Amino acid sequence: MTRHELAASLDVPKNEVLLPIAGELRLLRHALLHDGGVLQANQHPRLEVLGQYFKPDAPLIFSHDKMHHIFRLLDRGIAKLTMDTLNIQLPGGNEEVTQVAIPGRPPQ
Repeated sequence: MTRHELAASLDVPKNEVLLPIAGELRLLRHALLHDGGVLQANQHPRLEVLGQYFKPDAPLIFSHDKMHHIFRLLDRGIAKLTMDTLNIQLPGGNEEVTQVAIPGRPPQ
């Protein structure tokens, strides 16, 4: 799901959809495609969520376990963003939400 599709499904402007892990995945993609698969040291501090998984100036290695955990973090981030955007508060807070179901829009 793209940022635009998520914003449309939540009926909010695209600039209100802020998901730190998505930006970090963009940085990793850039490193893979343009920097020989190495995360530059000056980019590492920008990894708030995924910084513990990668070392600066070292090759990016994506093990099965690491990818599984990244996908779970992405699910959790989207779930929290959705709950916060829709102003839904669960007893105990939204920090424990790990997934939400968002109905898709029919293809046009």
